[in-house]
Amino acid sequence: KRSNTRQGRWATTGTRPLLAADRQGIPPPPFADEFCQQLLDVHALFHEQLDLFLRAVTRHPSPTLAFLAARLDFNGFHGARHRAQAGDQEGGGHAAWTGGLGDSPHNV
Repeated sequence: KRSNTRQGRWATTGTRPLLAADRQGIPPPPFADEFCQQLLDVHALFHEQLDLFLRAVTRHPSPTLAFLAARLDFNGFHGARHRAQAGDQEGGGHAAWTGGLGDSPHNV
C-alpha cells in the first residue's frame, strides 16, 4: 500500500496467502529461473561497479578521497572478495585492491 511506503515501511500486496501457508508449514513456491538469473546478473554488476569505483577513488590525487576506499572497506570484506576472485589467498591486507591503503599506518 502507498500509505506504508509513505511511512517508510515496505509495501507489499498479495502476501496474505503466503503468510497463511507459512503458518501452516507450507513452503513458499520456488523463485522462477529467470528471476534467479536476474539476481545473479545484478549481483555481478554491483560488484563490478563497486570495484571500479573503489579503484578510482584509491588512485585519486586527493589523500582524503583516496582514503575513502579504506574507510568503505573498514572490515576488509570487499578486499578479501577481490583477492579471492584474483586467486590471491595470501595477499597482504587489501593492497592488491586498494593500492596498499590501510595495510600499514604510514600509508594513509
